[in-house]
This record gives sequence, C-alpha cells and structure tokens, in this order.
Amino acid sequence: MARRTVASIALAWLVTIAIDFVIFGGVFAGVLEGADHPAVLAPEQLFARIPAGYGSFLLEVVLLHWLLKASQRPGITGGLLTGTLAGLVFASAVALGLWSFSTVPVTALVLWWLTLLLQFAAAGAVLGAANTPLWSRARTWAIGGVVALIAAGVVLQNLR
Repeated sequence: MARRTVASIALAWLVTIAIDFVIFGGVFAGVLEGADHPAVLAPEQLFARIPAGYGSFLLEVVLLHWLLKASQRPGITGGLLTGTLAGLVFASAVALGLWSFSTVPVTALVLWWLTLLLQFAAAGAVLGAANTPLWSRARTWAIGGVVALIAAGVVLQNLR
C-alpha cells in the first residue's frame, strides 16, 4: 500500500474520531449520559468500549477507501459525493437495523445516523484528495479541523 494511501486512511480515521468526539462527547453528551435506558450503557462502560468504536471507524474508512477506488470518482468532490452517498446508505441501514430489533432510543439512533453521515462525507473528502495536487492543502485543513473539533469537544464538556 502506498505511503500516501496509508496517510490518507489514517487522517480520514482521525477526522471520524474527532467528529464522533465533538458530537457525542460534547454537543450531545448529555443525551446518552442522562438516558436511563437499558439499551444505553453507563458512562463507565461507554468509556471502556471507546477503542471498539474507534476500531469500527477504521474499518469504515478502509471500506470507504475501497469503494472510492472502485467508483473511479477522483478528487475531493468525488470523495465527498461518494462518502455522502455511502454514509446515507450505511447510516440508514445501521439505524433501521438497530431500530428493528433493539430498544435503543430513537434520539440516539438519529444522532448516530447523523454522525455516521458526517463521518463518511468528511472521510470521503480526505480520501478523495489523497492522489491530487490538493493533497497538501486538504491534509492541512483536515488536521486543523481535527484539532478544532477536539478543542470544541473539550470546551463543551467543561461547560456542562
């Protein structure tokens, strides 16, 4: 695997982690924490399972990379479009599947759907930029975005 491919997958993965962090760790942290629902784990259990969730993001990014290569849609725009479409399909399938057999609150499913959509779209843009002349600029923007999202998540956590 080429060095830039590995770098783009790693960066896209960091972007998905940052999006998840700001949404579930910051903006909507109270939604799951305050959920007195048997389908939602206690905060300590949720925290212990973070590595599994981040591992799932890596698998999603690798799948998206494969899909982008197969789609032949080059560039940031092609990656963004492919990521958004894949995100719509994947997030909808996950939300509908979970809703069909579990008692996960609909609010959590909607937030999960939105998070997955944003993660796939952003990861697609990063992956799409990898083999273009815009890679250096896209990489800088993505790293800046990761830092900004994590900082925003930390600030939001401390405002609660």
